[in-house]
Amino acid sequence: MNILDKLFVGDKKIKAKKILKIVGEIVFLSLLLFLLGLYGINQLMSVLVHGRKSVMVPNLMGKTVEEAVDILSEENLYLKKEAEQYSSSMPPGYIIFQSPSAGNTMKEKRVVKVIISQGGEVVFVPDTVSKGLRSAEIILREAGLSLGEQTREYSIKIPRDSVISQDPLPHTTVEKGMLVNLVVSDGPPQEGSLLMPDIIGKNIKEAMEILQQWNLIVEKINREEENKYAVDTVIAQSPQPDTLIGEDDKKVFLTISIKEGTKVSSLRKETKFIYYEISQGMFDKHLRMILVDDSGERTVYDKIHPPGTKINIPVEVVGKGKVKIYVNDILMVEKDL
Repeated sequence: MNILDKLFVGDKKIKAKKILKIVGEIVFLSLLLFLLGLYGINQLMSVLVHGRKSVMVPNLMGKTVEEAVDILSEENLYLKKEAEQYSSSMPPGYIIFQSPSAGNTMKEKRVVKVIISQGGEVVFVPDTVSKGLRSAEIILREAGLSLGEQTREYSIKIPRDSVISQDPLPHTTVEKGMLVNLVVSDGPPQEGSLLMPDIIGKNIKEAMEILQQWNLIVEKINREEENKYAVDTVIAQSPQPDTLIGEDDKKVFLTISIKEGTKVSSLRKETKFIYYEISQGMFDKHLRMILVDDSGERTVYDKIHPPGTKINIPVEVVGKGKVKIYVNDILMVEKDL
């Protein structure tokens, strides 16, 4: 029998137990406040965790967050992401800094802080085409990029010492500090050389006139539905603009726009022959044949022949067509096919 059983019975004993419990709690709180005053909070927390085991901090550098969490859990440690930073040496999502660093010791259940890579900083590539070389270099530097390799080409479209093209292309995204290679204009070619003119966006008749000025021959015309351009507009060409043309190959291939909803397969095509005999005389004569049909107007023959030469050439006529025959740039024949 304890002391409460000897002193109290019944309800009095129950009340006495409650009183003793309250007194015990008061004593505990008093002791806790005393320790806080004596040691301070930091010292008290140190006393409370003093019994935890010390572990060595593992190396988390170059690990993903998921990998780092698994590694730290084996040591009874936790991970906290402090920030993200650009890094050209580490892909996005990988750890580039940790605190404490690997090899240090710390108590269990403590936190290891890390910084995660965002990868290399990304910038937009500016457009330097048609800009002077010096201006292009300044534009690239202001965008966080560097001037790379420079090659030079002839151009009748872009002035000398201005940019013809660039790699990477304008308005794409690349890592900051990347090199941008430029093709720079050397201006028009030397006398005797020929560059392909730019006829994209021109009406087929205007394009034909330009090509004839350069003695270029339209070998074939394709037709495509294109809502962006007006009907009979050149939307593609081969060779490309500013391509050096050889004396032995002056053939040009064009693609022109047709009406919206018109299918190329629905246009009637027929192969017909154009015959012409050059008149007699003392000198060679320049013969040029122009075909006009539902696909537009194009040169189908352009050569110089001696007097008396007979020419009979096949041509593909789309829909209704007619031919114009010029001798020494004088219209001699115009007839339906």
